Amino acid sequence: MSDYRELTALRDRLSRAKAQIRTAVMSDMDKAAEQVKEQMRQLVPVDTGTLRDSIAVVKDGSTYHIGPVGVEYAKYVEYGTKPHVIMAKAGGVLAFQVGGSTRYAKSVKHPGTKAQPYIRPAKQWAIENLTDDIAVTGASLLAGKPKLNA
Repeated sequence: MSDYRELTALRDRLSRAKAQIRTAVMSDMDKAAEQVKEQMRQLVPVDTGTLRDSIAVVKDGSTYHIGPVGVEYAKYVEYGTKPHVIMAKAGGVLAFQVGGSTRYAKSVKHPGTKAQPYIRPAKQWAIENLTDDIAVTGASLLAGKPKLNA
C-alpha cells in the first residue's frame, strides 16, 4: 500500500511541476518576445516611424509572431528590391520632384533599394541572448531549484 501512495504522490508532484514549468517558461517567453520586439524597433530604419510603430508581438496560443503588422512594405525594407519599373494607373500619371520642379511620367525605372535588415538580426540576437534563459527556467524547475532572477 505504501508503494501505491508513493507513486500517487509522485504523480501529483510531477503534474504540479509540469504546470509550474509551463507557467514559468511562458512567462519567460512573454518577456523574451517583448525584448525581441524592442530589438527590432531599435534596428529598423526610421523615416516616418510607421514601420517601427507597427512592430508588435501577436500571441496565438503558445506561438509568438513578432514583427510588423499591417505594413505592406516591411518585407522590402528587410530584403531590398531589385531594379523595377513603376507604372502609373490606367489614365493616370506619376508625379515626382526633381531639382525643385515637378515632373510627370507614365512610368519610371526604379533603381531598386538596398536591404536594411532588422528582423533577421533581431532573430539572431534572440538566439544568442535569450535561448539559454528560457532553458534554465525549465531545467531549474525540473531539478526542484527555483530560478534566480538576475
